[in-house]
Amino acid sequence: MRKQIRRRGTAWLMFGTMMMAAVFTGCGKKDIDYDIDGSGGKKDSGSIQDKYDIPKSYDDSIAVGDSGLSEITLKVDEISVPDTSIMYTEKLTKNDTAGEALKKIAEAIFDKSKEIYAYDENNQTKADIEEQIASYEQLKKELGTDAERIKEINDTLTELQDELEKAPEDYPAAGDYSATKYLGTCGQYEFVLRTPDDMILSYDLSLKEDAMVYRPADGTEDGTEMIDHGGYVSLNDSIKYGSEGAEEALNDKNQCKYSEEEALEIAEEFLKKIDCNDMTLGESSALAWTYDDALSTLIERDIDGYYFTFNRMIKDQSLGEGLQALNVDNMVQQEAGVDIPTDYCKIAVDDNGVIGAVWTNNLSVEGEAEETELLSFKELMKRADSSVSEYYAKYNTQYKSIEFNRMQLTYCLKPGAQDGEFEYVPAWIISQVEVYEFDEVTYEDPQQMVVLDATDGSYIDILEVSKALGTCSVIQD
Repeated sequence: MRKQIRRRGTAWLMFGTMMMAAVFTGCGKKDIDYDIDGSGGKKDSGSIQDKYDIPKSYDDSIAVGDSGLSEITLKVDEISVPDTSIMYTEKLTKNDTAGEALKKIAEAIFDKSKEIYAYDENNQTKADIEEQIASYEQLKKELGTDAERIKEINDTLTELQDELEKAPEDYPAAGDYSATKYLGTCGQYEFVLRTPDDMILSYDLSLKEDAMVYRPADGTEDGTEMIDHGGYVSLNDSIKYGSEGAEEALNDKNQCKYSEEEALEIAEEFLKKIDCNDMTLGESSALAWTYDDALSTLIERDIDGYYFTFNRMIKDQSLGEGLQALNVDNMVQQEAGVDIPTDYCKIAVDDNGVIGAVWTNNLSVEGEAEETELLSFKELMKRADSSVSEYYAKYNTQYKSIEFNRMQLTYCLKPGAQDGEFEYVPAWIISQVEVYEFDEVTYEDPQQMVVLDATDGSYIDILEVSKALGTCSVIQD
């Protein structure tokens, strides 16, 4: 049986207590799109395609060399090339995510006139436990004669009473910022800031209060009648994953008191606070609040707020979502899943300002991006004869022949001269991709992949890049 990759935990599409079931995660499969959007680039010297004689399609073989393979073919119906005439290289350094770096972020987000705590939801304060007890007592009253459920609640209440006796009055102070979660105040609400650790690479800011308590569903007395769970998500994502009634919700009036432009200003101010200064707005969406019953049947969807996605750029060119090689076969043989994410920030805004955010900020730019020359396509393929075979000689695949069917010119990270240094370079991602559908959504799964530096034709060791970045995941049987 083929080994399966154990993913690192990453929050991509939602915040709060609601998880989006439509996000397909089995075996690490997801939409793969490594294209860059260079539509704002200069075009006075011709397109990249013309400048470097890049064909629209390609059908030829690559030398096998000492790879141990019997055949390597490259049959691509449509080569993907960015709509620009110029590409760049850019130097970066890895950011610190501990100690003073965490303190700086926490104090920028939270009200510094109030205490910032190290937070542990498994060791809650008396006030938190008393609030839970009150909620369960109220629920018990609403259950009427449901003896089985009442017994379950009574058992829970007994456990909570035991915890209450030992619970502290307050959480410990943030101290030296060696914890992974922090509790602080923004405006009138408490928030939890989760920071990167060995398993989760993103920051996450979320309301401490349950989403259904923070924003009860309209039309019910207390917002919980018949509702099992609820939360918020980008309406664009709901549409993308085919959620019931999502497209119709585009016509609903946004209930937020802010206009989209005003909400964007709030989100951009938050970006400054967390030092994500090299990001540009990639997508804006309405914020959809959804409420489901115990069978995950949608009861209500409200449009109330905005959801913004920001991405790292090189000049005016998007880097895309990064590179994933979680199920690429020769990486599977190495018992490693490669993930080279592009820094991003997703921010939710409603009447109370920023109510949730998920972001990574792994790298900081050092100096200005520099224009760079690429190899002509003909020269690239000459060098591919040695580079591809060298790569497969180092990282063997269990297959005897490879049939690449995808070729895309984009950007990829390379390690720099010193530890913690990196460089974005133009790169050709050459892959063998399986395409399939699940619930009417098309997914692409790379089975083979090699990445070539577009400036010299050498292979980029994506496993070493992922290790250096700290994003390499492990595989378990």
